Amino acid sequence: MDNQKIGAFIAARRKEMGLTQQQLAERLGVTNKAVSKWESGNGIPDISLFTALAEVLGVTADELLRGEPSGSPAQEEAGPSGGEEPEDTEVTRAFELPENAEATRAFVLPEEHTSGETGHLEEAEAGGKASKRRRLVPLWAWIAGGVVLAVALAIGIGAFCLAGLSGTPVSGPSDPSGGASASSGLFTGALTEAETTTAAETTASSATSAPTTTTTTRTTTGTTVPLRPPLPNGASAEALTASAVLLYDASAGQTLYAYADTVQRDPASMTKLMTAIVALQYADVDTAHYVVGSEQSLVKKPDSSMAYLEQGWDMPLKALIHAMLLPSGCDAAYTVAVGVGRDVGGAGLSDEAAVQVFCDLMNQKAREIGAVNTHFSNPDGLRQGNLSTAQDILLIAQYAMQQPLIRETASRVTIRDTFTDTNGEEVDVTWDRNTNLLLDPDNPEYFEGTTGLKTGSSDTAGYCVVATASRNGRELIAVVMGSRSDSARWQDTTLLLEAGFAS
Repeated sequence: MDNQKIGAFIAARRKEMGLTQQQLAERLGVTNKAVSKWESGNGIPDISLFTALAEVLGVTADELLRGEPSGSPAQEEAGPSGGEEPEDTEVTRAFELPENAEATRAFVLPEEHTSGETGHLEEAEAGGKASKRRRLVPLWAWIAGGVVLAVALAIGIGAFCLAGLSGTPVSGPSDPSGGASASSGLFTGALTEAETTTAAETTASSATSAPTTTTTTRTTTGTTVPLRPPLPNGASAEALTASAVLLYDASAGQTLYAYADTVQRDPASMTKLMTAIVALQYADVDTAHYVVGSEQSLVKKPDSSMAYLEQGWDMPLKALIHAMLLPSGCDAAYTVAVGVGRDVGGAGLSDEAAVQVFCDLMNQKAREIGAVNTHFSNPDGLRQGNLSTAQDILLIAQYAMQQPLIRETASRVTIRDTFTDTNGEEVDVTWDRNTNLLLDPDNPEYFEGTTGLKTGSSDTAGYCVVATASRNGRELIAVVMGSRSDSARWQDTTLLLEAGFAS
C-alpha cells in the first residue's frame, strides 16, 4: 500500500467535498492530528476506520485502499500498484472488512506475515537455487466447497422443518450475555453478532415481570439465542448497529429496552464520567487547582481527544472538569488524576503512581454505586484495560447526573474559562464544542430535549454514548456501546430515544 498515494487521495476528496481537516476528524471521531498524519503519508487509517472514512468521502473502501477512483477491470486485477508484484517480496492475503463494507478486499502484506493464511509461499528447487512461488486455491476447489456448504445447509434446514412439523421444540439459554437485567424491564435481548447461524429462525415466548412478550430466536451452533426484540413502541430494532444498548425511563425508574446490557465492553471516554465523579469527591471544587505538568507524557498521542492544555497552566478543578467533559480532553483527565492522586496518596508520588491511586479510587467508587462489572485502569478510556457494561454505565450516569457541576457541564455546547498560568498571566479559553452532537441545535444530529451526557470512541470500543433527554417532564437515559460509525452512533441513540418517548 502506498501511504503517500492514499494520503493524497484522502486530501483531494476532502477538499472536493468542501471539508476541513477538523470537520473530517469530527465526523470520524478522531483527532485533527490523525487526519493530518494520514494526508501527509505518515500513516494510514486503522482498518476499523476504513469503511467509515470511505463513506464520508463518498468512495468505496477498495478505492480508498488503492488511493484512486476505480479504473478498468484489468487495473483492478493487477492489484493496488497496477502492476505485477515481485514474487519474492509480497503475497496477497484476504482480509474481511467490517460488516457494512461492500465486499471482501485483498490486502498486500509482507511474506513474513502470511504464515497460516490462505495464500502462501513454498520453496521449490530450480537450477540449484531455491525460488518462491505463490500457490492459490484453484477455482474448482472453491466451487466444490460451495456445493458442499449448500448441501449441508439444505440438510440442516430440512431437519429443522421436520422437527417443527413434529412439534419438537427448539430451546437453549435465553440470555447468553450473562443474566437478565437487574432493573425491571419490558424488553431484553442478548448479543448475537459473533454467533454463526447454522439453522433457521424460530419463535419462543418468554415471561417477564411485564406482560408476556414474544421473543424471536436464532438457532446457532450448540445454543439458541434471542434476536433483537422490538423497540418499546413496537418498531423493529434491526436498524440498530450497536453491540449493546439500554434505554431507561428515569422518571418511572424502569428499563424500557435492553440488549446485551450485561456484556462487558470497552467504555472508551465514557470513563471520564467516573473520573469527574471521583475528582469531585476527593477535591474541593471551590478551592482545588492543579498545574498542567509532566503527566502530559502519559497521554496517548495522537489518538486521544484533546483539550490542548499547555504546561504551566494553573487550572481550577472546575475548568479541568469542563475541559474533560466537553472536548473530552484526555490531557485534562490525566492532570486531574495525578493532582487528586497526589492529594490522596502523597505529594511525592510519581505521575504513574498517582494515576494508580486515582484508578483505585475509581474502582472503589464503581463498587459503591453497584457497578460491579466495571474496572478502570486509566482515567481517560483511550488505553485498553477499562471494562464496563451498559447496565453499569447507566448506574454511573445516574450518579453523575446527581452532581450539579457534571450535569451543568454535560448540558452545554460551549463553556468559557479564565485562569492564570504559573507566571501569573491570564489565560482565557473557550471549550468548543461538546462532542455530544445531540446537544447542538446547529448540528444535523441534534435531538430536541437532550440534556447530556458523554461520548466515547476507540478502535476497541467502537462508537459509544450515554445520552440523557427530557420531554414533557419525562427523562430518559440511553446507553449505546459499539456502534459501527460516528453517524450510526447518533442514529442508534435517536432511534432509542424516539421509541422511548413514543411508548
